[in-house]
Order: sequence, then structure tokens, then C-alpha cells
Amino acid sequence: MAIGSSDWNFQGVSLCGVVAILLNLLLPKAVADCDDLHEEHDIIDNYIEPKD
Repeated sequence: MAIGSSDWNFQGVSLCGVVAILLNLLLPKAVADCDDLHEEHDIIDNYIEPKD
């Protein structure tokens, strides 16, 4: 597969690189959960100090 004109074209690795860069810019990025350990802390606290 090749994309381009008679003066220039992309094929093989160069086409793959261009497509990868475009997809990286276009696709949405996932939001990272940076400090979401509240549930884990509650579970551990319940094991250490059980509620009656």
C-alpha cells in the first residue's frame, strides 16, 4: 500500500509512522485514576477493626 503522488509517496514503514502519529493525535486519551484507593482502604480498615 502506498499513499502519495508522483513527486512523493509514503509506503511501508514511513506510511505506518505517519498513520501512527495521526491516530495518536485523533484518538481520545484515557483519564488515569491517580489516587483512587478509598475502597481498598475501607476494606483493610474493616479487616483490622471489624465493626460490630
